[in-house]
Amino acid sequence: MPPPPGLPPPSPPPPPDPLALQNALETALTGNATTGVSVAISLQSDSTQVFTGLTFGADITASEIVLAGEAGTTLSAAGLGGTGGKGKGDGSTSTGNATSSRRSLQLDGCNGGVCSLLFTVQAGAPPIILRDLIIRGAIQIEGGSLQATNCTFDGTGLGPTSAITITGGSATLTSSTIRQYELGGIDMTGGTLNVQESSIDNNGAGGSSVFGALSNY
Repeated sequence: MPPPPGLPPPSPPPPPDPLALQNALETALTGNATTGVSVAISLQSDSTQVFTGLTFGADITASEIVLAGEAGTTLSAAGLGGTGGKGKGDGSTSTGNATSSRRSLQLDGCNGGVCSLLFTVQAGAPPIILRDLIIRGAIQIEGGSLQATNCTFDGTGLGPTSAITITGGSATLTSSTIRQYELGGIDMTGGTLNVQESSIDNNGAGGSSVFGALSNY
């Protein structure tokens, strides 16, 4: 008698969720228990985390939002591709306590079909703190504050965009680099900017650091 047929091979694991970070933030910020506490997400080394144009607004009641990477951690706009990935232990967040009743992050559209926008910070939002990240995309600051420490903003191949556009609020760069952004490193028409021990160069058309460092008008 022939032996019974063997078991079929196991199904391959599902592909990584490209929006794992965005979903983790939505989960952490949906609830009243984040009021007044820090929401911190630690990201794996050598992973690419994807945003798809988010708005941090005044309805977020956390005291601050911290995204902290390790060597090779990339934060990329959705239209630029990327494999996605999770924070440590399943894209988890670290908060004082966590659950709330508000949807605090809103999806924005893409300009001209190019999804280079990572997120927008509006007036009344908690401070957004970025640490030890490679950033591939654009950030808009309309209010509130952004702090980037030991980050590299890399605009290579992104097309016509600036790394940071400031129309209000404040941005602080510490030990960070902005490079290869076609429309310049920082476009500033309002708000305040503080740059400490950082490099903004090789931006603008043709990599002109004279044009590409800072536009203020």
